[in-house]
Amino acid sequence: MILVGIDLGTNNTVLSYYDGTLHVIDKPIPSVISIEDDKVKIGNDALATGNYHRNLKRRLANSPKLLSLYQEFLTQIKNKLETYLLENDLDSEYKVVVTVPAYFSEADKDITKRAVLGAGLPLIRLLAEPTAAGIAYGYFYHTAEEVVLVFDMGAGTTDLTLMRKITDAPTNSNDENTNNFYEVISLMGDVKFGGEDITDLLRKNIPSLTNPEESKIKLSSGDIPEILQKDYFKMLETEYYTKITSLFDKILTDGATTKKEVTQILLVGGSTKNPFIRQVVENYFQRDLKFMIDPDTAVSFGATIYGNSLISNTNNVVLIDRLPLSVGIEVEDGKYAKLIEKNSIIPAKKESFFTTQEDDQEYIEVKVYQGEHHYVKDNMLLGIFKVMIEPRPRCTPKIYVSAEINPDGILKITAKDGSNQEVLQIKTTRDNDISRYSTIMPNELFEEEFELLNNMFNGMKSQILFQLTENIYLNIDPEVKEKRLNLFNTLDEKVEVYKENFPRLFGDMKKENNLRHMEENIIDMKKIVELINNEFSDYLSNYELENTKVDWNKKIETILENMDKYKLTEEQNNRVLELSEAIIEADNINCEEMFSEINQILGYNL
Repeated sequence: MILVGIDLGTNNTVLSYYDGTLHVIDKPIPSVISIEDDKVKIGNDALATGNYHRNLKRRLANSPKLLSLYQEFLTQIKNKLETYLLENDLDSEYKVVVTVPAYFSEADKDITKRAVLGAGLPLIRLLAEPTAAGIAYGYFYHTAEEVVLVFDMGAGTTDLTLMRKITDAPTNSNDENTNNFYEVISLMGDVKFGGEDITDLLRKNIPSLTNPEESKIKLSSGDIPEILQKDYFKMLETEYYTKITSLFDKILTDGATTKKEVTQILLVGGSTKNPFIRQVVENYFQRDLKFMIDPDTAVSFGATIYGNSLISNTNNVVLIDRLPLSVGIEVEDGKYAKLIEKNSIIPAKKESFFTTQEDDQEYIEVKVYQGEHHYVKDNMLLGIFKVMIEPRPRCTPKIYVSAEINPDGILKITAKDGSNQEVLQIKTTRDNDISRYSTIMPNELFEEEFELLNNMFNGMKSQILFQLTENIYLNIDPEVKEKRLNLFNTLDEKVEVYKENFPRLFGDMKKENNLRHMEENIIDMKKIVELINNEFSDYLSNYELENTKVDWNKKIETILENMDKYKLTEEQNNRVLELSEAIIEADNINCEEMFSEINQILGYNL
């Protein structure tokens, strides 16, 4: 059996395999696809059509058409792989490890896994890209122990992994195997930042460039007059210096590690060839850097090495991986309760106790989110899970719901009835099959994205203007109010321009420029929506819930009236009474924290 590592890059897809030696399978395949009249083309064949889909990895969402494209692309990768194995007289039986950005959300990983399996690829594991690169480094360099920081900047995403590498030499002199232990310490990244953003920056700042991508490569290689390169570096510094260094600050803080404690820095991904990017990293860590491993093949090689260790006894790799973002559930008042914390070792599992709020409820609805914010509205919804139960009086059922993150970083929800340990049925839409389309034109996806952004913006606009004009929940100073209104109106005008321009581009869809302008409109509109979300976050909250004084006495009254239904132990009963008395006497100080403890004892009251 052969193990194949697949690096699904934004710009290129790289495949490699191991047969005692690492090999790259042919040349990198451009990560583009065209589907028209049931004719599917990928890579250079799709580029030749001039009417192709690109940047799929940066646009993953539960859009049926986008999912179909991703699965079709992977199906064609499978066909190319199997043709290569056949033509080169290699073992036709194989397994694959597919890499994903370290900072991909659980939802993005779930979409990727569904598309990989739907394409018929025999997947054994999803693996974070920078972790794979670290494993490749360990394969080539047998140092005893190191703290390695992998900086992986590709075309579409930027990922950082801080990891500890320990090489354990074989105790038996006849044993050629080396055990490599890798512990991920912390993770950081930005799945919307990469080399494509530098290309877009050039396109906007220097409109005269006919080929911004080619110009970027020349500027990066120094193949232009020095004065122009200085201007180029200054442009990048203004836009990206703080963005990159803040990622380093965060990952070191999360990993409780200093710059000096980092013994090796690995540069991975095509964009790290850019001299400006390398200069930022060198200045931050105050050391000269060189490419220790090939930035283009490191991720694919690492996936191959790790996968091979899972199916054989060679290249033994032990990996301790971590969760990039916390996973939790919605509790009362739209608040977010973390179940599995960021940087927890995975696989991980956490069980919570739930009960019912009304008599004869037929299900308990559990909304699962991922993120670090206090309110669910600011985090990413992973799924809504309905736990089906037998109708009983309120507060009677004791339902234990388990949230589990598997080694791929994907969520699984299970539930059982506390009274009889029966496994309960859970209804969710996450496992729906991926549909297939005979034709998907690039403009169709842009139209979908535009409609989504437009609806999002309109919702934000009505809420922000309502808060600013009605001033019900916020006591806004008139001067501040005028400035905020002016800022919002300026951004609103920009969005209106994009909304007017977008339909005009629907003319000739065969023109690549039209598609490019559509994509630029979408990118710019996204940036404005994100800016509004950040600038006006105070006006997008549920103020009635957040600013109205909570009637803690009434909440405690309701709990005490139903105490006999909870069947608590004497110790639990006494603790609830103690906390209840403290809340009544606390006059709104620390009440939320104490009430949260009561909820944990009684079970979340959903």
